[in-house]
Amino acid sequence: HLNARWETARKEQFNQREKFKSTRQQAEHASHQLNFAEAIQIAQKIHNQSRHAPEILQWAQEFTESVSKDRDSILGNVAISFRKAQQLADQFAYEEAICELEAIPSSLRNTKHNNFLKELKKNIHELESLTTTITQNAKKGFTEKLLSQVERTLELNPGNIKFKELRKSLLEDQRSAHNARLLEKRNRLVTLANSQLREGLLEQALETLLAIDSTLFDEEIKDLIKTVKLAIKEDKKDKCDASIQQGKKYLQNKQPAEALRCFSKACDICPNNPDTHVAIALCQRRMRNRKDAISTLKEVVKMFPAHAHAKYNLACYLRLEGYEDESIAMLDQAVLIDQKYAAFSRKDADFDGFDENEHLKTVWNNGNELFQNEKYEEAEFVYHLILSWNPHYTPGISRIALCHKRRGDVVGAIAIFQEIISLWPSNGSALYNIACCYCQVGDSEKAIKYLEEAILNDRSFVKKAREDVDFKQLRGVSAFEHLVAWKWYRPWTS
Repeated sequence: HLNARWETARKEQFNQREKFKSTRQQAEHASHQLNFAEAIQIAQKIHNQSRHAPEILQWAQEFTESVSKDRDSILGNVAISFRKAQQLADQFAYEEAICELEAIPSSLRNTKHNNFLKELKKNIHELESLTTTITQNAKKGFTEKLLSQVERTLELNPGNIKFKELRKSLLEDQRSAHNARLLEKRNRLVTLANSQLREGLLEQALETLLAIDSTLFDEEIKDLIKTVKLAIKEDKKDKCDASIQQGKKYLQNKQPAEALRCFSKACDICPNNPDTHVAIALCQRRMRNRKDAISTLKEVVKMFPAHAHAKYNLACYLRLEGYEDESIAMLDQAVLIDQKYAAFSRKDADFDGFDENEHLKTVWNNGNELFQNEKYEEAEFVYHLILSWNPHYTPGISRIALCHKRRGDVVGAIAIFQEIISLWPSNGSALYNIACCYCQVGDSEKAIKYLEEAILNDRSFVKKAREDVDFKQLRGVSAFEHLVAWKWYRPWTS
């Protein structure tokens, strides 16, 4: 019985060894074929089935370690080859990149490697196809499609010098063709414009000329455009003047409705002529429609703020409608722009009952109040308004000079005081103030000179100069101390 058991065990051991030899050959074959995962799996299976055979267990362990090392080494080389292929592809060396990828055994290439290889082959195929198509199309001459094909080819292979030169040539042909089309269009438009000019269609001729590309303008076209613009301007002016003259005739014949139509036509032709709008307002007034006249003039004043005639007429119409304050304010604006309207208002029946002196007195008080509140710019504007009504009002001029002085513009104040003194040499106030100004700018000699002249005209300036802070720089100067001495208060003797 023991012999039988021993014989059975011996046979099983023999069969196990034979099976091990076969399985080992399979593992070694898989390793040689670089199927590392399969080789390691077989070795693990041998290891699990041979627990009582130490030499087999040792072999399985050593084989697994060896295969793992080979796998790590080869996979590292695969990664290096793939990176090199990517670098070659980035440099558009597609064929070298394909060779590098195909050198990797198919069993070691993963999905990423295979997809990249397909993309490279696709690019090479597209490049070859484009090259063939471009070569065929280049013989037929320039086309937009050919240029796009060359651009695509250079995207796939930027280093191709032949296609770079071809693209440059195609771009030059494209520019030449474009310029030729533009020149043809320019010549056609110039011919059309000349035809329109012969027919008297000035506006259409100008539109036709301006449709030409500005880069193609030569001196002839520029001169033609200037001539057409000038002709249009003169034509408009002639039509506008004719309508205005006709409107004036209708006004003289007391036909305001017909005059209004003429002036409206002139306004449509030349909308930027404020006098035409004012004439329309006059027609509306003659037609006893003063509210429309006021609205028209307000629009004119809004569009042309410096038009004094419109503001004067608006002041008249507002006064007739009972808007006294608005009328006077608008009259002041007209007088500020042109002083002749001050004289007009004195003779105009529309301003009967207007007290100019009372108005100027109110304006003067307002200016003085602003001056006392140190609002010198606003005060100066008010004093200028007074001078517009009365240009020779010396106190107003002096106040303007003082506004300059208070704002720090001492040089400007000196110029104004000089103007006053040239007109009224004995004006003591101007002499005294210019002395103060010269002292502020550091000219002591002129300051003392003008102060002396001021005191000779009015001895009350002695006390004022002694206390005035403007003369603090002259304190202790003998000439100044002599001027402000008490002896000046003594009665004059021969």
